[in-house]
Amino acid sequence: MARRRREDDKKAEMPFEVPEFDESEYIRRETISFRTTLILFLYSIVTAAVSFGVWLAIGATERGWFLALLIGAVLGYLLRYIYPALKVDVSHFGKKDWTGTGFLYFFSWLAFFIFFTNPPLYDGVDPDVGLHITPDLQEAGAPVNITVFAIDNLKVVPDSLEFRVTGPGGTDLGVPDLWHDPEHESHWGLTFTPPEAGEYTITATVADSRGRESTETRTLRVADDVIEVQLDDGGRFTRDTNRVIVRITEDRPEGFDLWHVRLAPTDGSAAIIMERDRDDDTWVVEATHERFKELVQGGDDNVTFRVEAVEHDSYLLARDHGLHPIETPLVSNETYTVTFADESVLGDDTTKTPKRLPAPARQVPAPGAFLAVGALVAVVAVARSRRRD
Repeated sequence: MARRRREDDKKAEMPFEVPEFDESEYIRRETISFRTTLILFLYSIVTAAVSFGVWLAIGATERGWFLALLIGAVLGYLLRYIYPALKVDVSHFGKKDWTGTGFLYFFSWLAFFIFFTNPPLYDGVDPDVGLHITPDLQEAGAPVNITVFAIDNLKVVPDSLEFRVTGPGGTDLGVPDLWHDPEHESHWGLTFTPPEAGEYTITATVADSRGRESTETRTLRVADDVIEVQLDDGGRFTRDTNRVIVRITEDRPEGFDLWHVRLAPTDGSAAIIMERDRDDDTWVVEATHERFKELVQGGDDNVTFRVEAVEHDSYLLARDHGLHPIETPLVSNETYTVTFADESVLGDDTTKTPKRLPAPARQVPAPGAFLAVGALVAVVAVARSRRRD
């Protein structure tokens, strides 16, 4: 113990000496570090460009990615010989220094390689083209709204659109005139009226600035009697229970969701919205509807209308413009007329207004369990107080 204590005392008596700072050696090492980092950074750009060229020549496949990575690693190993060739003294580099240099090179090479293989320098993805038809079930002679929209990583060429309509039996209907949205170069549309029943094939092809193409094809179903209309009493309404009944007879395409069915008067006035019956494909409206009354009071006992089935639909206009709502109804070919033989059929406002029910009589609640228990406790307390007296 004494010996150990003496050694500790000697160490405590030794004066602390500040190590000598070699400024020139420090500057030399920092200069070497800066030069090696700069050379590594510039060299990684060159090797990433070489890897990109090989990858581009082979194609964007798994083999191409693996070969590009292998070339980048082999070229990175050459830094061990490039530094001395450029008269950079790396004699003091140890295993730790070379490991750090390798990691720095790999991530620099990877960053530039990703930059080369993505827009705006490279676009390996075909443009996205969408073809929207509404409604995709229609009667012959009624309008159909067709919209084409396209997006691309770089730019869609507006003049590259190839649009074609093929009618029933493969009849080529040519290229109808499309309108072009001046605010959105990749947005086109038209209103097409199918002349006859059958299936129509609609095709749109769009190319981007690098010549990559995408094609979209859709089918339009057209029938003669999609909408079936039934008028009570042959359309001569003599009772307030007379109704107009509408049924959708054709099978709806997938995604064809009816929002509402309406009777559209031929004079252009406001439509009569029908109510959905228990059957999803059946819609009804009674003679006492408010709009019938307004039309008949206008001086005509006859109401002529078409039936319109409105699909609740929307389409994606562009990446940055969200959902664009659209409404093009399924329209009946024929017009229908109902005649009101007597205005009393329409009913009057008093019969439509529900009578005010009498207010319920005020009831006094009977004593509940808590009230009964409280009364019992009070009686017991009074009895005990009298007994004490």
